[in-house]
Amino acid sequence: MNYTFILIGLLLITFSNAQQTEHSVIDQKIKAFFDDFHQKDSTKLKTYFEGTATLQSVIKTKEGTTKVVDESISKFISSIGSIPDSIHFEERIFKATITIDKGLAHAFVPYQFYVNEKLSHCGVNSFIFALVEDRWLISNIIDTRTRDECDNSSN
Repeated sequence: MNYTFILIGLLLITFSNAQQTEHSVIDQKIKAFFDDFHQKDSTKLKTYFEGTATLQSVIKTKEGTTKVVDESISKFISSIGSIPDSIHFEERIFKATITIDKGLAHAFVPYQFYVNEKLSHCGVNSFIFALVEDRWLISNIIDTRTRDECDNSSN
């Protein structure tokens, strides 16, 4: 009977460690993505996305309504690669909340976006990752953007 409890305990510890490892992989993948994003490295950025990945933003229109806007991944990547060296941008990300179930992961990542050291906007990125052939790839990014409610906290 004691061996059963020991075995169950070891299995729970093993499962917990595996989950932590996967969380670390996703967290590191997000950090690496933003490193390459800041370097304007379009070649490396392409490697993060699954073939049918989507990119969306939840925005407020001038009329005050909210809508979802789609952008193609290829257009996004080429636009990042074409930003002149004179423009410095940084998306400062804060602690990600990551959930994982089998081959699906979700990361909720608050951010503040700076252009030439000036706060431009803030919001949250929602990343959906899929485990494709033993690699976590981005399947979707959807973000929010606001200029009105930004502060200097780490959310």
